[in-house]
Amino acid sequence: RIRRVPNIRSTVWVTYIEGDGGDYVFGVLALYGSIKKHDYNFTDTFILMVYCGELSESSLLFLSNTTIEVRNYCPDLAKTGNSSFGGRNTNWKTLNKLGIFGIKKEFHRLIFVDADIHFLNDPMKLVSETDRPGFYAVPSQQSKVRFNSGLFVLVGDFEVEDLELGLRKMLTC
Repeated sequence: RIRRVPNIRSTVWVTYIEGDGGDYVFGVLALYGSIKKHDYNFTDTFILMVYCGELSESSLLFLSNTTIEVRNYCPDLAKTGNSSFGGRNTNWKTLNKLGIFGIKKEFHRLIFVDADIHFLNDPMKLVSETDRPGFYAVPSQQSKVRFNSGLFVLVGDFEVEDLELGLRKMLTC
């Protein structure tokens, strides 16, 4: 169920780390810098989702000179289950990213990028080439019916629960 609904803010860029972030904070800074390198006047919202952890003081200090917004996310495991989804093997590290879909309702376009990606070419094509509502992703190298969860774009208004259910099915072995 996708429909075009104007939102208050247009585009959000989101990346994700677990725990205290460790060395991935440097990856987040490199990702952010690679976007700003191609668009010096970059004003889109950039959110770092921290899954079940708190960033260290030194990590927060590194991020303080940027416009990166830090949000914490840790689901209630009693509601989401444990490491066995439907009795099948599941890529749980990937499923942890589902928390980012809660952000989607605040924006027209959500661009998710893993913290270890660095743009060598203009990343704004992810905006200009995704003007129609939909889900845009890179196919997985292992299977054409799956996608690489390290980079995808959501455009338009989605029912988050429907999207999460579909993604869980795609990511379950």
